[in-house]
Amino acid sequence: MSSYINVFENMLFALRQFVESEKALNTDEIAYRLSVSSRTAQRMAKELNESGWLEFKRVGKCKLYFATEKAKQLFGVNS
Repeated sequence: MSSYINVFENMLFALRQFVESEKALNTDEIAYRLSVSSRTAQRMAKELNESGWLEFKRVGKCKLYFATEKAKQLFGVNS
């Protein structure tokens, strides 16, 4: 049970990083902020994107992720 709680807390913390960032983040930046591997950051960003919490724009081969309005509302941040 506690592993599910840890996963949930990690995803919320990751989402907050995107919401509070003034710029779009790539997965290397989020990996650094969360102290996780780049691959873990990629999986987290993908899951948050697929569930509607993040959007991304492609710049070359890189994906830059940013919080959706839904995510901003969750944390009470006005755009």
